[in-house]
Amino acid sequence: MSSMNGGVIGVTAAVNGMGLLAAAADRSWGAVAVMMLLPVANLLVAVVFSGIGAAWRQTAGFSMGEHLAVSWLVPISATVFSLMAIASMNLHGC
Repeated sequence: MSSMNGGVIGVTAAVNGMGLLAAAADRSWGAVAVMMLLPVANLLVAVVFSGIGAAWRQTAGFSMGEHLAVSWLVPISATVFSLMAIASMNLHGC
């Protein structure tokens, strides 16, 4: 695995970790807002790392197919996991 793929995993983990912490702190409308914003944040992570990978491919010498798979599958998987985790929290509407 290239260091670029490690960056995708690290940034995705940080974004989703902060989102889960924010949702756990406010189990009301704030958690709902996090549920709406996390997919957008993960989409941005995927798009940015796909673009960076395309720009660095010539100098870094890594597999673009592997990088694109990691750049999209990791954020999509993290989105599904995070949304399921937030939905399983004891949310209330006060």
